[in-house]
Amino acid sequence: MEEKVFNNPKETRPLILCEYSHAMGNSCGDLAAYWEKIYRYDQFFGAFVWEWADHGILTPNGYNYGGDFGEEDHDGNFCIDGLVFPNREIKSSTLEMKAVYGGKVENLIREINIPKIRINENEIKLSVNEDTGELISLNVNGKEVLCRPISINLNRYIDNDNRSKSIYDYYKLNTIKPYVYEMKKLENGYNFKGVMSAKCVRPLLSFEIEYLIIENALQITLKYKFASHARRLPRVGIEFAVDKKYCDFSYIGYGPYESYIDKNLACEYGYFESNAYDNFTHYIRPQESGSHYATKYVNINNLLIVTANKNFSFSITPYNTKDIIVAKHDYELPNNDFVNVCLDIAMRGIGSASCGPELHERYEIPSEESIVFKIDF
Repeated sequence: MEEKVFNNPKETRPLILCEYSHAMGNSCGDLAAYWEKIYRYDQFFGAFVWEWADHGILTPNGYNYGGDFGEEDHDGNFCIDGLVFPNREIKSSTLEMKAVYGGKVENLIREINIPKIRINENEIKLSVNEDTGELISLNVNGKEVLCRPISINLNRYIDNDNRSKSIYDYYKLNTIKPYVYEMKKLENGYNFKGVMSAKCVRPLLSFEIEYLIIENALQITLKYKFASHARRLPRVGIEFAVDKKYCDFSYIGYGPYESYIDKNLACEYGYFESNAYDNFTHYIRPQESGSHYATKYVNINNLLIVTANKNFSFSITPYNTKDIIVAKHDYELPNNDFVNVCLDIAMRGIGSASCGPELHERYEIPSEESIVFKIDF
């Protein structure tokens, strides 16, 4: 647009975009970049989001879409592409649009002090899977903390990643697993080096993960490096689950709505309280939801506190990543006895590429990164 219109002296007509962002599922992560240009150039007349409302059909189970009625010709959930749900309830995309249209194009991180962490005398025992590097047991003062192991997670589902589906299918991202080639038993923990790979496919990245018991706390160091052929990975982080009675949490980061590297203008940076059930958005086609960008502190009430040596993203929801990928409708999600915790070094931006331009390079995750999480009990 800048080359062909705004910086072209022969082009004097006003420009309006009829479909610059596609509001399908968890979307509209790229609004501010467009409106920075709209505000800058008088010649830029404005733009329309496609579209206003999801077109789901209400059934006794919930909302259905193309293919749910035995028809052969359909576009699946491509009609579920609105800024609001079929019943006109708003989404985080609605709020992001409101913030941007109100003139907000930047959201600075404020300096907020982390609450004082009380250091307890803890007896911590670890148990690991030596083949995968997963932490399969975290026993604190005689009680098991984990319902599911701490494992490396690279995956997510959002409609906007469908442009990358052929790449993810080639990587076999849904079946990718850690393979450890070096394990060291340390005095107070374990160190693993390995690769993430699926069968018959080149490894996607190399990793090093270390679990150390230090000063009555668990320290988890995670480092990764992409293979030369890897690109557009959704996220890199760790995932685990705890009993659902620990569903309440507080945090310092972008909130109270879900937030991402390119979708946080509807949020403020501060201290917030929530729970796993309110934190999850029930998109009609389930997808990544409830993450909070640039977090520096998470307190899963009465269980554990997470801090790190740099800001990170996190989510706490009633469903793990696999649950969300497998379910095609919101009403198909399971009733779990746990809540799921994701701690991400980085997550790919949201964008709107389900029917729009590719995500801008600045919102892709780094090809090499590391983080040190500290978990206090």
